[in-house]
Amino acid sequence: MAAKFKVSRAAYAILRQLIDEDSAEPSNEIHVKGHVFKRICQRCSVYRCKSLNLVVKQPNFIMTPNTPLKVRVPTVKITVDGWVAQPIVRRTDTTRAMAIIQKKLGNFYCDLHTSNVGWWRNQAVMFDW
Repeated sequence: MAAKFKVSRAAYAILRQLIDEDSAEPSNEIHVKGHVFKRICQRCSVYRCKSLNLVVKQPNFIMTPNTPLKVRVPTVKITVDGWVAQPIVRRTDTTRAMAIIQKKLGNFYCDLHTSNVGWWRNQAVMFDW
């Protein structure tokens, strides 16, 4: 994927504080330095922050780390224990996005379905793998 995704130093500090607050007491909404992180998965810690345009996930949410980079949304590791940040993807026309990703993957097996694909910078991407 040609386009770069970066997280600023200020955002790293905010994300680390979010992770600390989640580990102390997970909740449906966490406020950190004026940013609102809403929990979007009830079975594990996955938060979306529209003001930072990020999704933050706990380590065990990525199940197949060897999924080819050409189909993955850019992912930045936040902490040593594996928390990651990803840009928010556009969730329209997921059937078409899935077809494009299937073609790129060929025979490679991963957890591919319309609920974990979307569009980032006009490219079909997987955000859970």
